[in-house]
Amino acid sequence: MSRRSVYFVAAAIAICLIIFNQSFIQYWLYQKRADSELINVGGRQRMLSQRLLANVYALQIASSNTESNQDKIHQLITTDLADWEKAHQYLLDKLGNTGVFNWDKNSFEQLKALGADIEITKNKVATGISSAEELKAFKIHQDAYLKKMNEVVKQLEETSDSKLLLIIIVELLFALLSLIVIYYEINYVFKRINKDLSDQNIALKESNKVLEQYAFVAAHNFRSPVQNIINFTGLLTDTTAGKISEADATYLSYINSSANRMKQTTEELLQLAYIQQQELKIAACDMTSLIKHVQADLANRINETKAEFNINALPKVIQCDKHLMQFVVQHLLTNSLLYKHPDRAPVIDISYRETNDMHHFSFKDNGIGIDPNDQEGIFEMFKKLHNDSVYPGNGMGLAFCQTIMKKHKGSISIKSELEKGAEFIISLPKKTTV
Repeated sequence: MSRRSVYFVAAAIAICLIIFNQSFIQYWLYQKRADSELINVGGRQRMLSQRLLANVYALQIASSNTESNQDKIHQLITTDLADWEKAHQYLLDKLGNTGVFNWDKNSFEQLKALGADIEITKNKVATGISSAEELKAFKIHQDAYLKKMNEVVKQLEETSDSKLLLIIIVELLFALLSLIVIYYEINYVFKRINKDLSDQNIALKESNKVLEQYAFVAAHNFRSPVQNIINFTGLLTDTTAGKISEADATYLSYINSSANRMKQTTEELLQLAYIQQQELKIAACDMTSLIKHVQADLANRINETKAEFNINALPKVIQCDKHLMQFVVQHLLTNSLLYKHPDRAPVIDISYRETNDMHHFSFKDNGIGIDPNDQEGIFEMFKKLHNDSVYPGNGMGLAFCQTIMKKHKGSISIKSELEKGAEFIISLPKKTTV
């Protein structure tokens, strides 16, 4: 079954469960309301029975049989007894039509048997109660009816509670079934998605590895022919000096210049391939010492530009690949010296701050700066913002820096405005892992 089919099946099952669940709840809520109504009417039956008994006592039928009492007895038959019979019939109709379970049917049979007791009471009231013994027997009969009716009402209440318990059990089963559906959906669908992503990730890594190897091999194979072009154009320039036209000498110069640019690009591609393939060698690194080492390497350029450095307190030790981190620092300082403002000597501020799990190093200069509109792409390969004749380079240095920072699970970012210098921030995790 395809992944899309699994989605549709899972969605259909979920919708069916919701519809069935809601229908079930609404049906049993209706049943619960019906049960409550039956219980209320059963309670009214008990009340009418007690009221009838109280009225018979009040009439003092045993001691007086006046015409007035006969009118009141007739009123009892046409009001209280009539209401009693109506309530009884209502219960019989409801239980007879809606009985679903055995306990409904049991209540119906018990209630049906009580109809005979109502008839006996009606006959006794109609014929009159002429002695204390008859009044006592009438009371015993009414008490017996009341006891039986209490049992019916109690059974109705138990029936209602049983239905409520059934609703709770079925709801729990629905919840369990829903969890099972969700579990199997996650287990079947999302595990397949993860497997597909894992397979794609493996394929992507293999593809990247092939591309890296191809770039390495291609750059390596270009190195020798490019060097030969440089060597032979140099020899040709020397041996034809004064023997060829000025235009031909210019062409040779163009060839030599292009070959040198291609050589630089080839060397940088080889360096990038080396960086990507090299495993990180994480060790303790003193950033102050590393920066001083880079300054020593750039001493000539620093002296030429009369650059000034302001280095704030830096952490004594961080965990990183010292060789690669030195490349990042050297490139950032080289850029600050290269893109200096023509009207002022370079001033480079190096500072540090930390967060819970990261080191943050800032390299800020007062150079020409970078337009905010151009900052998004400066970490891309071969991205150059200036003409080669003014600022030489292939636009790969910052791409190298970003690659190195990503290998460290860190990042590099920039803040800059034109004519106001640039600030590069490199961030390294405090716990660096390979």
